[in-house]
Amino acid sequence: DDALAAIEDEPSGYLSIRGHIHLMQGKADEALSDFLQVLALKQAAGDDTGTAEAKADLGLAEMRRGNTREALRLIREGAEGLEAAQSPTFAIRARKRLAQGLLRSGHPFQAWRELNAAHDMAVRYQVYDQITPLMEMASRLATTLGLSCKI
Repeated sequence: DDALAAIEDEPSGYLSIRGHIHLMQGKADEALSDFLQVLALKQAAGDDTGTAEAKADLGLAEMRRGNTREALRLIREGAEGLEAAQSPTFAIRARKRLAQGLLRSGHPFQAWRELNAAHDMAVRYQVYDQITPLMEMASRLATTLGLSCKI
């Protein structure tokens, strides 16, 4: 908390970072609480991008809590909202999270499609630091599934 004191004037930023720290510490319930507060703040401010990002973060917390169906719904809504808000970097990250959740829930072909969609977005918006990692992830998954990788 001391390290976050510098951004206490921006409560949603503080809560979001603290929520991710809670996730890293294995405290999914505390992370969920922080992300719910972020969502409420972003919705009250009419911040569509922030709302979508908060939903994707809530999805991560739900995934850690074992609520896979809810996690996938929230991450998907977040990804779609970020795309609609023209926030490709965060939308790509959300699509990668969605692919990971789909893999964990036993849907590897859907995960592969999400990785390809994220890759296409990275190329379209020239988010170069995401292209190679996405290609590697999709290629590995395609090989495992016996598919020919389209990227």
